Amino acid sequence: MDRLTSFAGRRQELEWLNQQLDEAINYNGGFVLIKGEIGVGKTWLLNQFISGIKERDLHTLHGKVIKDDVKPFLPFTQMIKYYLCDLEHSKSWLLKHLALEIAPHFAHLIPDLQNHYPIDLPDLEHPIDNTSFLYSFQRLFEDLSKSKPLVLILDDIQWMSGESVQLLNYLVKRITDQSILIVGTVRQEIDNPVLSEVIDEFNTERLVINISLTNFSHIETDKYLHWKFESNLSNHFSNWLFSITKGNPLFIEEILKALIRQNIIHEGNDGNGWQAEDDYEDFTITETVDSVIHYRLGSLAADEMNMLQGAAVIGERFSPELLRKLFDTMPGEQFLRSNSILIASGMITEPDDMQQFSHPLIRTLHYRRIPVSLRRELHRKLACILRDCNRSEEEIIFHMTKDLLPSEETEELASHLYKVAMALMLSSYQYPIAWEYLRIAADIADKIPLEDKKRLKIRAEFNYLSWKMGRDCLSLEESELLVGGLIENDLNKEAALTCRILVHTALITQDIEKAEEFFEKGLSLLKTHGPFYWTFVVEHCLLQRRKELLEESEREALKLAAEIPQSRAPEALYKVFTNLGLVSYLKGDVNKAHEYLTRARKIVETEHLLQHVGDSSSNLGLIEMAMGELDSAFRRFNDSIKEAEMLRLEPLIGINHLYIGSYFRYKGDYEKSLIYFDRAMEISASINNPRLKLNAQINKAKTLLKMDDIEKTESIIKGIPGDRISKQMLHDIRTMECHIHLKKNELDLAEESIDLVLKQTKELHSEMRYGIALGLKALVLLRRDKQSEALRMLENSREKLLAKGEMPYMSEILIDFGLAMGGPAGETIFKEGLEILSVMQATAEIARLNPVVKKKDGFNDAAELISELMDGISVDKIEVSTFGGLAVKRPGDADVVANREWKTRKSQELLALILVQSGSRGTTREILASHLWPETTKKKSLLNMRVALSNLNKVMGCQAIRQEGSFLSLDREFVWSDLWTFESLGKEWQTFKQSGKFHPAEDRARRAVNLYKGYFLPEFYSLPVADKQDELKNTMRELLFWLAIRCIDRVEWHESILLAKRLLLLDACNEQACRIIMHGLHNLGDRTGAIRQFERLCKCLKVEFDTEPEPETAKLFDRIASSN
Repeated sequence: MDRLTSFAGRRQELEWLNQQLDEAINYNGGFVLIKGEIGVGKTWLLNQFISGIKERDLHTLHGKVIKDDVKPFLPFTQMIKYYLCDLEHSKSWLLKHLALEIAPHFAHLIPDLQNHYPIDLPDLEHPIDNTSFLYSFQRLFEDLSKSKPLVLILDDIQWMSGESVQLLNYLVKRITDQSILIVGTVRQEIDNPVLSEVIDEFNTERLVINISLTNFSHIETDKYLHWKFESNLSNHFSNWLFSITKGNPLFIEEILKALIRQNIIHEGNDGNGWQAEDDYEDFTITETVDSVIHYRLGSLAADEMNMLQGAAVIGERFSPELLRKLFDTMPGEQFLRSNSILIASGMITEPDDMQQFSHPLIRTLHYRRIPVSLRRELHRKLACILRDCNRSEEEIIFHMTKDLLPSEETEELASHLYKVAMALMLSSYQYPIAWEYLRIAADIADKIPLEDKKRLKIRAEFNYLSWKMGRDCLSLEESELLVGGLIENDLNKEAALTCRILVHTALITQDIEKAEEFFEKGLSLLKTHGPFYWTFVVEHCLLQRRKELLEESEREALKLAAEIPQSRAPEALYKVFTNLGLVSYLKGDVNKAHEYLTRARKIVETEHLLQHVGDSSSNLGLIEMAMGELDSAFRRFNDSIKEAEMLRLEPLIGINHLYIGSYFRYKGDYEKSLIYFDRAMEISASINNPRLKLNAQINKAKTLLKMDDIEKTESIIKGIPGDRISKQMLHDIRTMECHIHLKKNELDLAEESIDLVLKQTKELHSEMRYGIALGLKALVLLRRDKQSEALRMLENSREKLLAKGEMPYMSEILIDFGLAMGGPAGETIFKEGLEILSVMQATAEIARLNPVVKKKDGFNDAAELISELMDGISVDKIEVSTFGGLAVKRPGDADVVANREWKTRKSQELLALILVQSGSRGTTREILASHLWPETTKKKSLLNMRVALSNLNKVMGCQAIRQEGSFLSLDREFVWSDLWTFESLGKEWQTFKQSGKFHPAEDRARRAVNLYKGYFLPEFYSLPVADKQDELKNTMRELLFWLAIRCIDRVEWHESILLAKRLLLLDACNEQACRIIMHGLHNLGDRTGAIRQFERLCKCLKVEFDTEPEPETAKLFDRIASSN
């Protein structure tokens, strides 16, 4: 390599690439784009870079974009298939890096993956959101990069399809703090508008490092000649070659090949090396690389030229067998001779069982030279051959539709394209291709006389798919006209699809009546109960909720929950339970809401509904916040934001900012609360979401009211349009108006306001809102010296709110009432509210009350309690999460510590080692250094240790790392870790289990299992971490097996299967888990699934251990196989 580098003049570029790799290793991921004209050496430089990093401990994935290849997400699927399926990886390796929730998406793109995964992967529900696939790729690459730095090589990205460009854009914007380096090559002139726009955006946002390759200099050209021929050709020859080629490496190589073929350059007879004849200047050629290739093509005989034409039509890579069928009239001997000549001339190469053009330019130039009529004829013949060979419809249609003539735009072609597009959508993820086929079909349908029924059918499916993929679709008026035409032609299903678009369009504009009209029309058209029917029917529950008809929405949802089959329509069932949860929340039953939303979350996890991971987490966080579990809710909101950012769900990001604003208000951190409400309003403006804006305004007003800023509160309330708000929003506004009147001592107006609120709340059927209103009425009565009546009202409020699980509002009511009442009785009520704040760990709110209480006569006990609580409330701890990868979150931060803050991976690994060895005293610096730098001297390793520890202290803060002499450990007073919680729950499970207390044992087991979100610290390999990984995995195995057996005892087959599947993900050949799954599936009536699981086990045991299943497993299989 050194010799090549020295002549090629690419030493500087290679250094730049390696510098970027070093940056990526230290969590400064990035995208490097190697640009240059054809033949300048882009691929060569890429190959030298790959060769140079082979010995480094990296994941390196390589993909090449092939022009006109129709498969989705190439070259990414190409590199992943090779890395996950074709390399010799064990099943445990595969399971470690390919999480269950994303595996079904890759199984659709890479069918071979099904053969390597230990459990059946479910089909994805139609239609699939394209963003889920972008998210899945990002998750896989991020998980890989946690174990070792990841390098993605993308060659010839100028040929990328729209989906692949979309994925590249998605990845590049999310790797800036990851150990991921993406390196791509692209031609100088990019004939790909979508890619050009994305690269321009990268440059604007400084997300790309550009390496522009130029031609060789005169000196470099001379060095190249010396290297190639190992002798000095004349300076005159070198000057002539440089003047012709301008130093283009490919041009130089092609001219030299031509000169050697003409025997103008040859080896001398005297053994003095290569020589050039004096007539080389008579070799006439124009000064372009195209011209020399054309010159070489011109020297070929007719048979070879014809074969190259056929190969060019097939593609850059082709099989000799397919080429032979294309030239079936050519004698066999002639075909073999011509093929050999093309290989010998360097036009094509044979890297494997396929052949390919020696350079993409040769294929491109030759393809362009083929007369259009002949090219079309070859494409059509190839389409027939491919059909006879049972090749994919995508390949066949590509050749059927290339260079279409008006006479070929027939009803038959449009119908065929429609049929294939529908099959692609229903069978697997091929939506971009299906969209393209429908687009061509729709264009043909608009040009030719076609019966209305066929034309409308094509137009409706094209419009619906465009809407689902976020592309331009028909306007509201055009869609309404389309519905009318579809109904007239008895195309009811297609009309219902369009009605669904209209429902959502009307909801965006807040036209509820119009949305309901479209829903009723669509529902009347659906006759069969397939997945789309259930998805459509559920929309009405949402409509009822938006109309604030909560009882009706709940009744409808409960009925659907009993009717919808989860196996056929999981997304519809998820929406049903989500609706039930939110309706229960609006009605004030927080406990029931939590039950429903937990069930909805389980459907997301078991059915791998990636697009709903974020909103299910956010919904649960909302309920946990209402239950007073503020910190748990905060974690859920941040998890949801991360998911929403990856799936580009701006409305969900805005909703989470809204919820986080409420979280900080309940905590008492009003300034942060206002920041998040402002962010929510900014997002609402950017996506034109008036509902989000109104909620953010109302919640901002609530915070300002808590800050006693009455002027700003009133200003916001007055600016809210009364005709745009819901009854719940009106309740919140009138409640705030009552508080304002109380603060102004306007008691008559306050009572008038609260009476209106109570009257309205009864109409809302919301126990929670009614309880809040009763509490406020109690405060008004107290202020009017009606103490006995006020206390009765307060008790009613307490009864309703605490019975339904509502905590933050209850604490607020009790504190305000206690302060207003004063005296011993008031102090007792105040302290009750204070205790709730303590449970909620609302430290800032308790601290805010401290000076208020000190000024309050007779509140000495309360002041003492605040002092005790301030001492007793644990300080906000640094959170160290380990399952699924190391993540550190500092107190009050919404996001985890960015990778680049760590400076080096060694600082992270140091934290991991301290964590796993934080026993009674911890571990010594010397031991830590020996694990981190085993190959260096003791002095050097301790020096490195000092630097890494300094970086760690900067990230964690000096209090987190406890240092006693040479011993280091984590201080549990300032640090929380999911590892410690998991281990504690595991010990409690063992204790309860051994004493026969199975209910609390099951509670601890489930909580521990929920904590285990992935492998423990999968990115680290040192011995102490590896030992802890094995220990925790074994504990997890025991927990899952015990829980699965508990479920079997209760005849809970679905749950036992889910637990056993998780057990298989830890141990692909676990026969106990397989027997549980087989037993469960058989009892659920899925005999085929049980047999398939046994066959998968047999294959796994054979590959991994060269053995067969245990007799117990074989007997179970025989019993299932012989049953009816």
